Amino acid sequence: MVTEYQAEEWILDCDGSCRDVTFTPTSKIAVVAFVKSLISRYVVTSAYDNNGIDRSQQLQAGDPLHGIDGYVHIVLADGDGMIPHLQLFIDEDRELPKHCLEITFFPNDIDAQHFSLTAFRSLIDEWNAILHADDYFVRYENASWELYDPTGLGVIYSSKQPPVV
Repeated sequence: MVTEYQAEEWILDCDGSCRDVTFTPTSKIAVVAFVKSLISRYVVTSAYDNNGIDRSQQLQAGDPLHGIDGYVHIVLADGDGMIPHLQLFIDEDRELPKHCLEITFFPNDIDAQHFSLTAFRSLIDEWNAILHADDYFVRYENASWELYDPTGLGVIYSSKQPPVV
């Protein structure tokens, strides 16, 4: 089990890699609500889909994911919260059909004056309250990670296996 001290240390570890918060697949409606909640608090610096089409203006529309037939990578900046710079990766899993969402940030992007593990966990739980994902994983970036494996290399904690005191 990961302790709260270890989780905080690993989230803030400026080792050159980013941190990912990966949510289990959820509904398009939930992902749209989540995107809308974030773009009201951040500036969209870019939003490109897998075809290289700029979707930045579309994010302000009623359905920001309309017509995207793959993934979209959104870069957000100038947020006023604990993590002022975020990247979103949204992909449709057509087999389910559900949407997959991963949020990426670098430890240096965290506003240390606003950071505490309790506040960080509350933020991720707030995001999940909008997304209604069954689970989420806070982890080091790792391209070899087996999706949704809570024991996988680099997983700091998951909602079902939170840090212990």
